[in-house]
Amino acid sequence: MLLQRIAHMLESGDPSVMEGSAAPDAVVWHNDDGVEVPASTAFEGARSLKALVDHLRVEIVREFPIEGGVVAQLELTGTVKQSGAPLRARNCMFLYERSGEVQRVEEYLDPTFGSQLGV
Repeated sequence: MLLQRIAHMLESGDPSVMEGSAAPDAVVWHNDDGVEVPASTAFEGARSLKALVDHLRVEIVREFPIEGGVVAQLELTGTVKQSGAPLRARNCMFLYERSGEVQRVEEYLDPTFGSQLGV
């Protein structure tokens, strides 16, 4: 359920989709910089993604239960607004939850993601 909400948040560009779904001390970590940020700050990034990509679609390709959560393979597709080029990024996410709330997200981003977006 939380994984589907995150996918919806990314597609819609609306971080309010996650209101009430993350613990107050929840964090998100990305492999590209190794920095943990508060989940609320990371979720705001959905607005930026939506601003960069038209027709954004997030497909949950696979998901597997793990202790305390789920690991998922995601594919993001759309059209990069700046260039008109197609976007296809394959990410992996470890989503840890407790009592129906996000506790921690570890996201492994496609190494071509930034260059595809032109950032």
